[in-house]
Amino acid sequence: MGNAIVNMMLVIATVLISIVALSLYSFYISYTNSNLAYINAFESFSKSITISVSPLSFKAYTNRNPIIFNVSFLASVSVKHYDLNKGELIVVPFVTHSNPNIYLYVPTGLQNSSINVSSTIPVNGQVYLPDGNLLGTVNMEGYKVLNGQVFSVTSNVTSSEVIVLWVLVEFQGKFYRLGYTYLVPQDEGLGVYVASSSGRYNPSNIQVNLNPPLIFASNKGLVFGMWFEPYLISPSKSMLVNITFELKANQKVSLVFYTQGNGVYVNETVLQLNNLITSSVVETIYKGIVQGQWYFLNFSTGAQQLVGPNLEMYISLYDANHKQLSKVQLINPAIASANGYASIIQFGNSTSSVNLISQAVMSSEQNPNAPMYEVTGSLLTNGYLYNNSNDLYQIIGSSPKEIYSIVYWYFVSPYYPPPSQVSATVWYYPQGSKSVATTYIYETGNNMWVLS
Repeated sequence: MGNAIVNMMLVIATVLISIVALSLYSFYISYTNSNLAYINAFESFSKSITISVSPLSFKAYTNRNPIIFNVSFLASVSVKHYDLNKGELIVVPFVTHSNPNIYLYVPTGLQNSSINVSSTIPVNGQVYLPDGNLLGTVNMEGYKVLNGQVFSVTSNVTSSEVIVLWVLVEFQGKFYRLGYTYLVPQDEGLGVYVASSSGRYNPSNIQVNLNPPLIFASNKGLVFGMWFEPYLISPSKSMLVNITFELKANQKVSLVFYTQGNGVYVNETVLQLNNLITSSVVETIYKGIVQGQWYFLNFSTGAQQLVGPNLEMYISLYDANHKQLSKVQLINPAIASANGYASIIQFGNSTSSVNLISQAVMSSEQNPNAPMYEVTGSLLTNGYLYNNSNDLYQIIGSSPKEIYSIVYWYFVSPYYPPPSQVSATVWYYPQGSKSVATTYIYETGNNMWVLS
């Protein structure tokens, strides 16, 4: 009897264990089948995802090193037959350096990218691939968008970085990446535009309402500086700048700075007012310029150069590291020291893009103690892309009895499309005034631009 009871209990226990095991197995199979169904759905979604992006718009912050570009574009994500989370997807944008295995790359630094939508979600934890394998752990901001919705992406990048968009779905507290895309802004035309030529500027004293700057008078001074880059090394003469001065001694003086081959030259021509040439002198400034390198050209004249009875100039050339490459003294006995003004200024070669010109400055001085080299020194020190407007304004603002005027050209466009014309800014002291006034010299003709 006892053995029968024991056997019966063993049978009952075995049956109960079998029922529990069967229930657990059924639950496991059900759970596994459910997961497999979702995994299959994720993989199906990942194969049917379409990510579309528009052309880029951008603005460059040239006063930063390296240059930062604020890039914007429109994007949309479409997934066929997507029916999870009421059609809601999560997009995670981020900026990173170019990576040969971007598919498996997991971001770890600053995101530097955002999307203009109202609903966000922290993506803080593990992210899985559609097949259920772990991709990695992240701590980023995600943005909720609807399937097919168009949204705006804004990112801050350097020229060597890429913008990545992850498309995620949240399921049972986990994040799965359905797809991704990336953009290489540099391949989309990212960069700053620099002028290779300008139209003509006619900065007469009447136009800018200035007192005669007496730029060639023996007790005054004039300084000019400009940044340029040989975009091409051409065997032909390629103008950098042409400055024509009209003197009160019934003369015109034309200074044409140009490149030819790997050399930089200046051609000084003296004309009577009937344009009859009375003398022409060509001087070599430097031989050895290199394609793609930036150079700063500076010339000055006036009492600070101890001018005698004839016009005397000093011309210097510097590289981008502020190293002086040459210094040339130019004396033309055909030109007597005299009062006058710049009547024509024109930059670059209008027929082809040989040299790039990023900026230039000219200043006329009131007395020999004027800080004339602070004017060109500002451009030289700050580099070829830096906008020196504020610095130059501060210089003339602190020199009411020393500087007549500063004229500044900034030929850098931090956005696309670049402007067809660029006005020169003139800061000056009106007669009898101790306050700086501002006016502009407008351009006749159009600029040519090159993406740099």
